[in-house]
Amino acid sequence: MDIQPLDLGTRRGVAAIQARANAMQAGNYRRGGRLSAQMPTDVRPVGAIGRWWLRGLDLDSEQQAKVLASVRGVTRGVSAGLIGGFGGGFGTNALLMGIISATHDSSGPGPALAAIFGTLALGGIGAGIAAPRAMLRRWVANSLTESELDELSSHAEDALEKSFYALIRDAVRIENAPENVATEVRSAIATLGQAIESLPALASTDATLDGETLRAEAAEVRARGMAESDAVVSESLLRRADALDRQAEALGHSAQAIRRAAALRDELAAQVEALRLGLGAYYSGGAVAPEDGSLARLASSARTVATEASALARANAELDSQTLSLRSR
Repeated sequence: MDIQPLDLGTRRGVAAIQARANAMQAGNYRRGGRLSAQMPTDVRPVGAIGRWWLRGLDLDSEQQAKVLASVRGVTRGVSAGLIGGFGGGFGTNALLMGIISATHDSSGPGPALAAIFGTLALGGIGAGIAAPRAMLRRWVANSLTESELDELSSHAEDALEKSFYALIRDAVRIENAPENVATEVRSAIATLGQAIESLPALASTDATLDGETLRAEAAEVRARGMAESDAVVSESLLRRADALDRQAEALGHSAQAIRRAAALRDELAAQVEALRLGLGAYYSGGAVAPEDGSLARLASSARTVATEASALARANAELDSQTLSLRSR
């Protein structure tokens, strides 16, 4: 089953594309080769040439910008080499032959050579503009291989991400799956990938901190501040009490966010494992199981849950942002 890099989700997909570009630049790109990459930070709006390079690859505007940013160094190097090397070199020769023909014998081979060099220069310029389009299509559209997935999985940050890569590896192993099943599985993988990306990373709160303890300390400090006769000391104590109250509130908010994220991650992990078990029925030494619709239903269910989890994660993030904004006023 063909699984393309961006089926993994935008972040993982862009990393895989950048890794392929880096490997090609190093002179050792091959499907299944070693991959290494880091996410781009200098993401810019996509221009006309960039849109032409990516035309037909079914990427949204965010994916286009991030893909181009991730491979900018490689595409610029190739374009500059072809345009500067071939276009500039042959263009210079064409100009020199034209000057020689104009100032000396125009009946000799000079004009013909100038025309030949000029044509070659234009070809070099055209190749410099077109080559990145061909490379991008290769990096973006080529199906991921098991060895590439193994390399990407080695950088996974937690059990859910490792399980997700194992799911994709299982899908890649399947050959000759019915088209409707393959479409459902690819769509489910893409939706699961985006949902996993939308979840915040799980972080543990400081076990030494306790909301009730902080509130009690805030109350004690506030009482001292109100009883203090020195105005400067009193204001300092009251500000400290307010800070302790905010710290206690933030601690409770953080713990709630961690519980929500953990619940969503557990739900997605269950869907990933269910889909992996369904794929196991289709893959056994390369054999394809009869088409009974069970895997398609599993994939559809996983996609639905992932879509809901992603929407809930976005809603929680927006609510958290609004809550924090109100608290800061």
